[in-house]
Amino acid sequence: MFGTSRRGCVSRPQLWLYIYMPPQEQTIQEATVKVELMERRMEAVKKQADTIQDLEGELSKARKQEKAYEEGMEQLQADLDALEQENSRLKTANANAPERQG
Repeated sequence: MFGTSRRGCVSRPQLWLYIYMPPQEQTIQEATVKVELMERRMEAVKKQADTIQDLEGELSKARKQEKAYEEGMEQLQADLDALEQENSRLKTANANAPERQG
């Protein structure tokens, strides 16, 4: 029963509703309270859904950035490997060249 305590008794403010409110109005009042409660719950769920959508967008951006960084790191590593090979080749060529005296 709407508005009862654990012992089944009606509190004073709720008792007033039962005494002074016709049954049809009481039913309408109870339905209105339930509708308001559901509206608040819907608003909370919508906010949560919006937050989730925002976070998913940020996650997508972060994953794209991560992929770009990985590709950049791979390119830098390839450049480093190529420069190390060139350095090694130049050292070998310099060691094999006759010394210049000036």
